Amino acid sequence: MFDSSKNPYVGLRPYHSVESLYFFGRDTQTLELLQRLHANNFVAIVGSSGCGKSSLLRAGLIPALNGGFLVEDSNKWEVSIMKPGESPMYNLAEALLKNDGKPADKNEITSFIHKIEDEGVDAILEYFIPFWKKNNINFFLLVDQFEELFAFTKKKPENSGKTITDSKNEAIHFVNVLLELAEQTMLPFYIVFTMRSDFIGDCSEYYGLPEAMNKSQYLVPRLNRQQLKKVIEGPSKLTGKKFNASLTSKLLNNLRDSQDELPILQHTLMCMWEHDENDSKNKGEIDFKDYEGIGGLEKALSNHAQKALDKLSKKDKEVASTLFRALTTMDGSNRKIRRQVRLKRLVELTGTSKEKLLEIIGRFNEGGRSFLVIEDVGEFDDKLVDISHESLIRQWKTLSELVIQEARDAKQYKGLSEKQKQYRVGDRDLLEGIEFEKAQHWWNTFNPGKTWAIAYDANYDNCKDFLASSKKRYNRKKYIRKTAKIGLPGIVVLIGAFYFINENITLNTTKERLETDLKNTDVVSWGIAKEDNTILGYQDYLDKLPEGKNAQMAKEILEKKYDTLWITALTINTISGYEDYLIYATKSVNESDDGIIIPEYSAFATNVQNAKAKIKQGGLEEENDPWVLAKAQNTVASYMNYVMSDDNEIYYLEAVSKLKEVGKKGWLFCGRKNDAKTKITIDRVFDIVNRKETFEVDDLLLEGDIVQLRGKAHRKIRKSAESSSESVGTVRDNTNYFVLSTIGETAVFVEIIF
Repeated sequence: MFDSSKNPYVGLRPYHSVESLYFFGRDTQTLELLQRLHANNFVAIVGSSGCGKSSLLRAGLIPALNGGFLVEDSNKWEVSIMKPGESPMYNLAEALLKNDGKPADKNEITSFIHKIEDEGVDAILEYFIPFWKKNNINFFLLVDQFEELFAFTKKKPENSGKTITDSKNEAIHFVNVLLELAEQTMLPFYIVFTMRSDFIGDCSEYYGLPEAMNKSQYLVPRLNRQQLKKVIEGPSKLTGKKFNASLTSKLLNNLRDSQDELPILQHTLMCMWEHDENDSKNKGEIDFKDYEGIGGLEKALSNHAQKALDKLSKKDKEVASTLFRALTTMDGSNRKIRRQVRLKRLVELTGTSKEKLLEIIGRFNEGGRSFLVIEDVGEFDDKLVDISHESLIRQWKTLSELVIQEARDAKQYKGLSEKQKQYRVGDRDLLEGIEFEKAQHWWNTFNPGKTWAIAYDANYDNCKDFLASSKKRYNRKKYIRKTAKIGLPGIVVLIGAFYFINENITLNTTKERLETDLKNTDVVSWGIAKEDNTILGYQDYLDKLPEGKNAQMAKEILEKKYDTLWITALTINTISGYEDYLIYATKSVNESDDGIIIPEYSAFATNVQNAKAKIKQGGLEEENDPWVLAKAQNTVASYMNYVMSDDNEIYYLEAVSKLKEVGKKGWLFCGRKNDAKTKITIDRVFDIVNRKETFEVDDLLLEGDIVQLRGKAHRKIRKSAESSSESVGTVRDNTNYFVLSTIGETAVFVEIIF
């Protein structure tokens, strides 16, 4: 019996088994899954995010099992459903011990886990064999979102008694139990797990898992046009509503352009059904009026989420923003993804009560939204909060912007922490000049809390002290510069002072001496500027010697460098690109009495106003493809940045090839190995700053490493590994170099790209 008042479309959440009658378009795929299960007791369901894996299992396969379509002589099934979450073994034990949907108590679950640890799969068989003998029952275990297991092994456990190693061991044990349970022949036990296809590579870390998947893996196909038509029209017909045929065609024609095809479609259909239901002129047909009323495919999801946010008070909106920032992140490939966070930590982050936070979460789950999910956290007395589907991140503009801001703030903090660690071991000085001003401005503007910061790096207190020490030194230097700066006009005053103070020193002698000092200062300052060859270097020269011998040349070089920066910003054409131009163009930053930051820009940065105008226009992409940006600049630095970026998997080899093409090559001595020949500890020249796997800065260098000069002494790069070969360049500090190869048993020589 159908409830005609029930919305038959589920939006972002998956269909449940009890909603299988509303689940259309997957008959063929359900039959294919039954065939896989008939041949193998273990099936891996793999597909992209949003392809409908969970719904296919819950509303397609499980109802088919209960209908007797797999085992001829029995349609009795004990179905267990779980997610790995933050406690895979606990969640497995809890799912298996559920009897008629009633959960076991924690003591029983804990005892069962210990028994599995001691006896392995035999403990599970011992528990289920009596049920099987008595009822001739079959057993089915669905492990949904199997990829959560990989996140579990990489995230530091929140309970202090466990380590990451403990998590990895638990994950290995979990996989072994599943494989052994599927391979045993004493009980009819079937295991299926769903997993996003971009995590297939992670499965190779578990012995036996790739082999099991190769035997029976099902890649969920996209629905064809006819199947999608059933998805659109079928559910509404069951509730007595018609679906406008022209609207169906429009949806089918526009749908293929969307990355999140099914989630967007389901949410749009849900909103249109609700819009038609609430229309006073409801004629029982979902038509273009309903489609346009909810914003169409392009805006339905975003509008629905924005309405929930707009209904909140100003204070609650701030809590919601902090909440969603915590629930999202950028992964190693710069993809905007969701992340699960415990409720207790969210309460600390938002600075509100548990009750208030749950109320705000509820606002995003009412009206059919289902935007947030709250689940138990295994054995812990807490809840796990998650975004229901990543399509919300990609489609809701406000949330997408929050993800970008969170990533930028995290990058700023981790960069500051890294500088503090370098300072702590003596590899760098305190922050100075514009570097300090930018760090201080970010800290004061964002005001990172300790709870937020330690999620990225536990170095919060040290960073705070590092910034405070840098501020003291910065203010002291600023005062000294203000009181001691004399310039060329001051020289005349000094000449007069010398004349009147010591009548034995002639004016000509004093002038000659001061002119000689000035000339020497000019030579030294200009040599430093040319050696650094940076905007800051030439700007410092002009600040010290505005009328110096090389002032005109410094001005011309600065103009060219700023023009090059501007061309780069135009080429990239992103807001962040224009912001970078303004950062380089900033000479200093002052803070007014009312707290407003007032930047002073270099006179040679002629496109400051143009950059501001470009940012003000908006409409530019916040983030472009890193590979596109690297190719647009086509420099050693741009390809080096790409290789060092998190999103470097696809074009990594091509980037290395480009590095070899546009860069120079050379050799130099880089240090000696320790007695165990595992580290470079003697006369070490380089520190490793980037490697595709975990590393320590003094590890032996490998091909593909990116390194920086350790200390300040510049080193000559040679044409070959021979010390007598000609010099082809100089290694400079704060510059990245790509390692091509290394040689040497004790004394190590390295070939680099520069």
